[in-house]
Amino acid sequence: DNFYTPRVTPEVAWALREMVLTCCNFSRVFGTPFISGKDSSSGTFIGEDGKRLDIPPTLAVMALGRMPDVQKHIPKPWQQAGSRLFLVGPLSSHLGGSIYLDTLGHRGNTLPDPDIEQLKRKWRALTPLQEQGAVLSASALSEGGLIRRLFEMALGSGLGCEINLSALSIPLGIDRPDVGLFAEMIGSILIEVSPENAVEVEDRLDAAPLGRIVQEPTLILKTGTETVELSMEQLTSVWEQPFRKVAR
Repeated sequence: DNFYTPRVTPEVAWALREMVLTCCNFSRVFGTPFISGKDSSSGTFIGEDGKRLDIPPTLAVMALGRMPDVQKHIPKPWQQAGSRLFLVGPLSSHLGGSIYLDTLGHRGNTLPDPDIEQLKRKWRALTPLQEQGAVLSASALSEGGLIRRLFEMALGSGLGCEINLSALSIPLGIDRPDVGLFAEMIGSILIEVSPENAVEVEDRLDAAPLGRIVQEPTLILKTGTETVELSMEQLTSVWEQPFRKVAR
């Protein structure tokens, strides 16, 4: 682990304490130890005008694990057209602190607080399906939400998808497609499953069925009344623009 905070004040010290206690709680529930790393409280910059800029208190954790058979590694890119896509885990309609809010000019400062016991149950139920080869590809939802995972998995595979966002209305308790696309659902995982395993996965995991993978490199997003088609060529061009500016 690596804690990074502004110069220590009583408020920063409290935040650091809460971060450590949260780590301890996760570690106990999951039975997974943390190896202490480099901790720094130098995340403060004071400009020539005397203005002080503090970074948000941040924790980075690197996880390592042994895999006896690397052929069972589950990749991120989609594997085949016709597969089904499911969202597994504690679904959330929380947009606080998301990139989406930033693009709309709103600065959220809160993140979802997942139920750790529920998260543990979901992951434990998913593990046997992973081991038996039912999960063909997977990507954990985090920064950027579902839409970013769909883009990344499509980018790595050359395939596309057809998604029905209405499938998230009941689990999220809100009929807003933008929330389903951009909420950063901590602990949730987007998985690809072959058609013959789809029913078992949905039943055993209580997973939200999102749609299917298609051959054409296009993201087709459906709501109850509208359909939006985004070509991967167009999305990739937008995605590459910042890199091109830096390279110049």
